Amino acid sequence: MKAKAYSYVRFSTLDQIHGDSLRRQTEAAADWCRRNHITLVDSYRDLGVSAFRGKNVEVGKLAAFLKLVTDGRIAKGSYLIVESLDRLSRNDLPKALRLFLDILEAGIVVVTLSDNHVYDFSKVEGNFTDLIISLTVLSRANEESRIKAQRVAAAWDAKRRNIGKRKLTSKCVAWLRLAKDGTSFELIQERVAVVQRIFDMASKGRGANGITKTLRRENVKTFGRSQVWHISYVKKILDNRAVLGEFAPATKRDGKKTFLEVVPDYYPAIIKRELFATVQQLRKARPSYRGKSGFNVFSHLAFDKATKTPMVYVNKRRNKGWHYLASAAGLRGQAEYRVWQYDDFLGLFLYICQNAALQPQRRNEQDSGKLDLAKMELEDTKKQIARLVDYLMRGQSGAVESKLREMEALKLAQENSLRDLESEELSKPTDLAKVNWNDEKALRENLRATVKRIEVDAGRKSFHAEFLDGRYYTLEVGKNQMATITTSDGDVKRVIHASRN
Repeated sequence: MKAKAYSYVRFSTLDQIHGDSLRRQTEAAADWCRRNHITLVDSYRDLGVSAFRGKNVEVGKLAAFLKLVTDGRIAKGSYLIVESLDRLSRNDLPKALRLFLDILEAGIVVVTLSDNHVYDFSKVEGNFTDLIISLTVLSRANEESRIKAQRVAAAWDAKRRNIGKRKLTSKCVAWLRLAKDGTSFELIQERVAVVQRIFDMASKGRGANGITKTLRRENVKTFGRSQVWHISYVKKILDNRAVLGEFAPATKRDGKKTFLEVVPDYYPAIIKRELFATVQQLRKARPSYRGKSGFNVFSHLAFDKATKTPMVYVNKRRNKGWHYLASAAGLRGQAEYRVWQYDDFLGLFLYICQNAALQPQRRNEQDSGKLDLAKMELEDTKKQIARLVDYLMRGQSGAVESKLREMEALKLAQENSLRDLESEELSKPTDLAKVNWNDEKALRENLRATVKRIEVDAGRKSFHAEFLDGRYYTLEVGKNQMATITTSDGDVKRVIHASRN
């Protein structure tokens, strides 16, 4: 019975698939098996997988082969054919040698085609020459990969140092393209207009789902290979700080992706910082719920107090006033079915909004104090740095140089903190007093720009409304249609309400 062989093919980058590496390794393994009368059973391929940090051993096809060996599904005495030992590992020498010896000790014979060498554990045990050869090959492979990684890192570091003169790469966000001279990016105007419209819709309370539906309905041309817009891509655009002109370069350290210091003004900004901050605040403050909106302006905002399910719009005959809000659980028969006449609820809620608009919007003095303090501390640090620089210019170095580096680091941290505080200040919720609550066409957007959540008890005819500015109002309709309103400040107000129920 012929012995069985398995070939293992690996190269680090997928670009190599277009070259000769795959054909060369595959044909060489098949030729070796023919010449030695061994059956080639299967081929394991890690295409575009690096062996420098052992990724192929952890999650690659080599890992799958080793698992079959461990489980006994690949018999002892089988051959593993590779072009060279560096295809198995380019990891540091102790790890690479341990992997190599583990394979041999499991009873697998390793064949390297580049030097036509056969490694068998029984022979390696008493033959130090084979062991020395393997150590040399594995050590050289690791050294080559390490030097290559250092050179690539150095090249990118040089590019980053010259980032103000020339862009790092032609790869960029989808609404830009690199200029021919490589020193700037050009706007793709039709795509920029789409991104700006996406942010405009988001600032008016539209969620990623609603924005995506609009883009699909209007057959807006996509940016990539996909034929239709997807919610995930719209979310990526809304989260991407490249619209502000920022670029976050990254590097690999110890095999892990690490983001470096953000480069401002790397791209041309297409969205104002105030608009970006407002959109982020709205997306962060209000939970996202999917569902049908239709005529219901309270979609994604109003929820049943008991079941926490959305309040759904029920249209029996709108022109006669037979339309209601009911909990989704009640409609499904999972809870008691209770409704609230839609116009009745809308009128009460708009009364709450108009009442809130008459009250001055809260100003968080503590937050304002934080911003003022951050500005003052940054100015103090700048003054200290100026004094330290003056000392250095007068030849008084010593500990001054070390202190200067420390103060520069502090200044950078303070600038970042101040930028965050200013962003929070810019992204504060829309002032209810600035909203025209009589504008029916803009009502949906205005509610999403000001309201965080409404919990409704249709049975007791009461609701609790929380606004994005932190205020909340509780309303309950009692006997004789007297509605009692309680505010977050503890004020209680009673008004006559004419119900349509």
